Amino acid sequence: MCGCRRQILEANFLDFDMYVSYMVVIKALFKLGKLQEDTQITYNILIKCFCRARDFLKAYQLHNEMLVHNLEPTPVTYNVLISGLCVYGDLMDADRLLVSLCDCNINLTKVAYTTLIKAHCAKGDVHRAVELFHQMVKKGFEISIRDYAKELCEVMLNTFRHVGDLNSVAELLAEMFKLGFLHE
Repeated sequence: MCGCRRQILEANFLDFDMYVSYMVVIKALFKLGKLQEDTQITYNILIKCFCRARDFLKAYQLHNEMLVHNLEPTPVTYNVLISGLCVYGDLMDADRLLVSLCDCNINLTKVAYTTLIKAHCAKGDVHRAVELFHQMVKKGFEISIRDYAKELCEVMLNTFRHVGDLNSVAELLAEMFKLGFLHE
C-alpha cells in the first residue's frame, strides 16, 4: 500500500495496520474462492473496522450499501454496530438502533441484548439494563448464568440498593431465583 493511502486512512482515523489486516484476509478469501465479491462477511468485517476507528458514519454507510446491493444485513451486522456503539461510541445511539430494529421486526440475537445490558450496567443505568433484560425474557431468549455472570447481577442489585430502590431489588432477586441464577 502506497504512502498516500496510508495518509488517507490515518486522516480518516483508521488504524492502518488494522485496515491492512482486514484487507489481507479479504483478498486471501477471494483468492481461495471462499468469498464472492459482495458478501455480508466482507461488509461485516469492514463495518467492524470502521466501528473500531469510531467512524460510525462510514459504518452506517456500509450498512446502507449492503441494502443497495440487495445484501440482507445479518444478525452479526447488527451485533457489530451495537457493540461498536456501546464500546466506542454513544450508548444512546445504540439504544436508538435497537429500538429502530425492533420497530422494523428485525430479529436480534442474545449478543445484541447482552452487550447493551452490560454497557448500561457499566454506565450505572441499571433501570435500562433491567428493562432490556425483561425484553429478552419476553422474546423467549434462553437466559443462562453464563450470559449474566454473578458480577453483573451484583452490579444491578448494588445500583438499585444505592439509589434506595428496594422494590426493584426485590423484583430482580425474584427474577434471578425464578431463572435459576440463585439458590435459596
